[in-house]
Amino acid sequence: MAIIKEILITFGIKEISMHTAHHNHYRKIIFCMLIFSLMLAACAGVTAEDTEVHTIGILALGPSLEPVVAGFKEGMTEYGYVAGENVNYLYSGAANSNQELDGKLQEIMNNDVDLLLTLSIPPTLLAQQAVADTDIPIVFAPINDPVGAGVVDSLTNPGSMITGIRAGGFLPKELEWLLQIQPSTKRVFLPTNSSSPGAVQGLLQLQGAAEQLGLEIVNAEFANEDELLDLLANIPDDVDAIMMVTDSLILSHAADFIKAANENRLPLASISLSQVEAGALFSYGPEFVAIGKQAARLVDQVLKGTPAGDIPIETAEFFLNVNTKTAASIGLQVPDAVLEQANVIIRD
Repeated sequence: MAIIKEILITFGIKEISMHTAHHNHYRKIIFCMLIFSLMLAACAGVTAEDTEVHTIGILALGPSLEPVVAGFKEGMTEYGYVAGENVNYLYSGAANSNQELDGKLQEIMNNDVDLLLTLSIPPTLLAQQAVADTDIPIVFAPINDPVGAGVVDSLTNPGSMITGIRAGGFLPKELEWLLQIQPSTKRVFLPTNSSSPGAVQGLLQLQGAAEQLGLEIVNAEFANEDELLDLLANIPDDVDAIMMVTDSLILSHAADFIKAANENRLPLASISLSQVEAGALFSYGPEFVAIGKQAARLVDQVLKGTPAGDIPIETAEFFLNVNTKTAASIGLQVPDAVLEQANVIIRD
């Protein structure tokens, strides 16, 4: 009764008889006041200090994967993570070289991070070395063949506090699409970065598929930017098409691939929708924004307590995009059977 009197005094009611004709009415009022007071006390006990703030370091090589970062942050927002409130991102942009990548990782590791998001093979391998003696989990996105690249031993049980998204396996199908769009194709020009595990894996996949399709892959190796630009400036006269494989240096020079292909009136099989929008004939492969959102879902699981190594590696969805304006400019007509299966068609 003393507590009730204190609550009444708090609300400005100094005296009241509990034996009046309105006894039950006042009991209801007092009960509501009591509940309201308890709610206020509970709310007062929750402060900004009690909200867990997660710190995520993001490590990327080459600006071509910026859409993955954008998609990731967008996905995290959809899962309730608000930058500056319950999540902080340590990301100062993509590194342009392996040396710069080392520096950016060191900057991240100088902070108290909860998780690392790594984009492509080199950042992931580097991050694995850095967290080897820690409990910091890694989510990668994307890697074509994480087993072949030595990132994990198993797709179903990656272990070692790491999981992520694989985006490989689409190149053989992309070669099939090229043959459907231009049935006369015999020789395909393929610049490959000799130091890139992803590019080497892509080459092996394409060579196997080409043999089955009766095509020849004209492999042209390069080791740096100057050599790549020289290859694009001197495309052999006897090739029928150009293909791009997933590699940070190749993707960062997508505009040069598009320009060279269109100037030589050759079909360009590219990687993503943004390249088709910029003038490539077609693309078949993962969409980077979608991959970023997919990575956000994995990160959400890890932050909520699921060990990263217990989450199976996921596969990205692949999309077919076609630019019919480019087709017309290089003298091609894309078959209706292809257009009917395209996810996006750029007509003008």
